[in-house]
Amino acid sequence: SLLGLARTTRQLVARRNVFEELLESDRPGSASAAVLGQLARSTDTASSGSSRGTSGAGIKTPLELRDVSSSLLWLQACRRAQRDVQAALASEDSTAAASASHGLARLMSLVTLGEGLRHLGALGGPAFHYCRAMAQKMASSTISKSLESGLVVPGKTPGLNTQMMLQVSVESSTRQLFTQEQLARGALEKQLSRAFAGKGSLTLSQAELVGVPEVLTKPWAGRNGQHKVPICRDAMNRIMPFCGVSSTREK
Repeated sequence: SLLGLARTTRQLVARRNVFEELLESDRPGSASAAVLGQLARSTDTASSGSSRGTSGAGIKTPLELRDVSSSLLWLQACRRAQRDVQAALASEDSTAAASASHGLARLMSLVTLGEGLRHLGALGGPAFHYCRAMAQKMASSTISKSLESGLVVPGKTPGLNTQMMLQVSVESSTRQLFTQEQLARGALEKQLSRAFAGKGSLTLSQAELVGVPEVLTKPWAGRNGQHKVPICRDAMNRIMPFCGVSSTREK
């Protein structure tokens, strides 16, 4: 709406971001849950006829859904949180672990807050779907890098969304398994190609090719009912499924 756009523009001009202000806390996850609860109650109050707003964790003025209806401001807050984590991971300071865990907790809380606001109707539409995909990608890559660094430990580092971390870890492990499977399959195919490349040929009679359709053996047909079968994978694929002579299959 125009009123929501005006509020967003006002924040940009004032260099503010209400999403970041909402999570100005040592425990962003708790702040996010509290804000969603307050907004849900204010929505119920408004629907019952009252126009009174509610105050967020870091907001001194009454907070309404219009204040948190900008997908771009939400994505901006997610991007800044990601940069804070990246800076902490690149730092060799003694506080790097604490900074990384706090930034990661803020990023996770912003993603959770975005989902809650979507259910409340504050965020939505094509713009939000795009921003949501970008934010989820940011969160996934940042969580993965944080875990790889060793500065963030699931179950030990407080204030983190363990369910989100577990989901990213499982997805990462699954991708790794698929990659390993593809590499193993490629190596197997390569070895099979080498094994079946072979050299020379086998001379087989018609009796030794009982069961194999003539259309498949015709390219090998020679004189006196003899077939000059090349030693290769193509010949094996033609003979093995149909041939009823065990000695031929062994050859």
